[in-house]
Amino acid sequence: MQDALSSPEEISDILAKLELIITDMNVKPKQKRSISKNIWNRNIEEDFKSSEIVKRCIFACLRYYRTDQWKQEGFIGQDYQTLMQTPYENRFTNSGIENVYYTLVQWNMNSRGAKLLDKEVFRNNLLAAKSTIDKLLTYNFSDFADNQKKNEITDIVVELFDNLELTQNSKFVTLSKTLHFLLPQLMVPMDRTYTANYFHDFRQQDVPIEPKKQAEWNIGFHKTLCKVYMMHKDLIDCISIETKYPVTKLLDNMLIGFFMYRDMYIDKFSVSEIIR
Repeated sequence: MQDALSSPEEISDILAKLELIITDMNVKPKQKRSISKNIWNRNIEEDFKSSEIVKRCIFACLRYYRTDQWKQEGFIGQDYQTLMQTPYENRFTNSGIENVYYTLVQWNMNSRGAKLLDKEVFRNNLLAAKSTIDKLLTYNFSDFADNQKKNEITDIVVELFDNLELTQNSKFVTLSKTLHFLLPQLMVPMDRTYTANYFHDFRQQDVPIEPKKQAEWNIGFHKTLCKVYMMHKDLIDCISIETKYPVTKLLDNMLIGFFMYRDMYIDKFSVSEIIR
């Protein structure tokens, strides 16, 4: 059931509680464990049935995830926020595409399992796909709860996975993040460590090779995450307004925070409070 926030006073109270959560989370994680590979075929509606769990997972990620690394590199999210505030058409200008490319690099999309194409090739390929990407502009994340609209989105995303080349290897993560940068009202950024690991007993070789299968994974994740969004829509929308992060990124943060509670032993809020 969706949380009801019917008055400004209730919304203010929620935000005040969120601020207390942020303030109280002032002890860094003590220990990091490797993420388990054998227990993650989860019931997302059970894991996130509590609005308190949703809040704590989102803000654990906002508070701790890669903050030290990005501060050392002189990057604390400005480029991502700039991109989020850039009008859609401007994201396809030379400077807009350069910002997309640079933010992908900052999000580790030019290392380890991903290797971006040359900037000029990346730009040309993205521009060539713009007319297809444009078709997704009228949809919002909540449309994944509507089967007809979900099917329409699926057809377009499959076309993009079939034809849009941005990386030298598997496009599952790179393309999902690029689509998020271009269409943050609709697309959740995906990764292997958290998103795929949450929904599957995941290993690198398990990523489908066929672009259509990768697109189906992507859409399946969106449809499942939409269940949580519809359960807690008012709350997540409220956090989005307060933090200026799109709903789709907050849902990504929620999954990252879920793993952080499980695997990093954040003080103040024990693992037993988050995972039964």
